[in-house]
Amino acid sequence: MAKPKRLSMKAQKSVLGLLFTLPFILGFGAFLAYPFFQSIVFSLSKLTILPTGYVLDFVGLDNYRHALFVDPKFRQVFLETVVTMAARIPVILIFSFFAANLLNQKFPGRTLARVIFFLPVVMGAEIILKMQQADYMQQAMSLSDSGLISLELLRQFLVSLKLPLVFVNFIFSAINEVPVIIRSSGIQILIFLAALQSISPSLYEAADMEGATAWESFWKITFPLISP
Repeated sequence: MAKPKRLSMKAQKSVLGLLFTLPFILGFGAFLAYPFFQSIVFSLSKLTILPTGYVLDFVGLDNYRHALFVDPKFRQVFLETVVTMAARIPVILIFSFFAANLLNQKFPGRTLARVIFFLPVVMGAEIILKMQQADYMQQAMSLSDSGLISLELLRQFLVSLKLPLVFVNFIFSAINEVPVIIRSSGIQILIFLAALQSISPSLYEAADMEGATAWESFWKITFPLISP
């Protein structure tokens, strides 16, 4: 009787990787795939809302043609969105990498800190939306009731210093982006953290014995090993 053929090491790793990604695949299929395809159908149809629901009339690419060549606001909003994404993505990656390095260190409460950074990812979108509508971050940062300087007073102070209005608006835009950046960094922090933990500690021990500084260890070991 012939022995069953064993899987190669490469095939075993492929199966193991598939098992690890299976929860994400199932979650995507159950919660994201249908809304994704439904949004495509909506974009190719004219939506008419009725008291009993809605009716879709297929119009092809007319909606896209209207948005690109007729609607005067779409191109402006689209350009602003692209510029915002181009400015925000590098900041998110830098912050995520910095946070992952901190969370990779050993300190009391490390597990709780990791949970806090990842919490916005698992929180419901409705909760995040309500927090944005209530402007909790603005209230928390102003702290006017406690006697600290509010954001409006800070704006007036900066303007009184004869600083350019563009510079003042840039500062407050950056302040408003802080909660967005933190909320958008959970997945990236998790990925960077997994990459950092995959580096063998023996490499750092050898570098330390050779007299390498922390900066040299970062550029010679950490950064090359987590790079694509």
